[in-house]
Amino acid sequence: MKKVLILTLTLLIFSSFLLPYTISAEKIDSEIVLKDASQKALDYVLQNKTTDGIDLIPEIKIMKDKINSGNISEEILTNASAIKMQDNYSEIIKQVVIDDLLSNIIIYDDGSFIIVSGETSAKVLNSESEVYPISITSNKIWEQTYYGLGNQDFLLRYRVYAPYLVKDLQLKTYFNVQMDLITISSTSTANTATYYPVVLNSANSWISQNNSSTVKSKGEYFMTDYVGGIPVYSYKSNLETVIIKGIHDSYTIRGYFW
Repeated sequence: MKKVLILTLTLLIFSSFLLPYTISAEKIDSEIVLKDASQKALDYVLQNKTTDGIDLIPEIKIMKDKINSGNISEEILTNASAIKMQDNYSEIIKQVVIDDLLSNIIIYDDGSFIIVSGETSAKVLNSESEVYPISITSNKIWEQTYYGLGNQDFLLRYRVYAPYLVKDLQLKTYFNVQMDLITISSTSTANTATYYPVVLNSANSWISQNNSSTVKSKGEYFMTDYVGGIPVYSYKSNLETVIIKGIHDSYTIRGYFW
């Protein structure tokens, strides 16, 4: 009886030492799978200039299978840097056309990435745009100068991949440009979507400043992260479009995210 008790205690003690290493090994494996699949997704996007077909990439399918079977926790996705809006980005790719949209891509250390796009029918005045990744000191993600009078529209689009699409936040602004001021007529968050394990609860937009040389529209997006079918964290994200009248028929559009 004593031998059995000693053996049982020995196994329990050994297991207590082994468990942290097992969890650590699983975490490392999950991180490797995420980074590998994300790199394949990014390579595909840059090569094909589209996000269509990402879900068919073998590494993406393998990762989804592992998540669905429980071999990888959905927490690896909800903790991805691009979803957590961290500032540990490793690279920024500017001025690429993705899905027919002028875009900037912010790439994070863990492989997850964000595609920030601006869509408009207006003509671009300058050939070089600026992208400002989210950080402690700045939340500006887009700046571009355009020209043209009359009715215009602008779509600010913020897409998060970890490694497949989990967030697609959109803010569309309809406005009229005159020589001395700009007037916003309406805004919309239509076509905004999230994908499990991120669930979109609601989205709305409004005009926050109007009939001036500087006008603003805002969108807010309420979301919840899920792990194992259980809600673990609810939060709100914001998009803002600021349109600033320039000289003659030019104007600058800035996009913000927080």
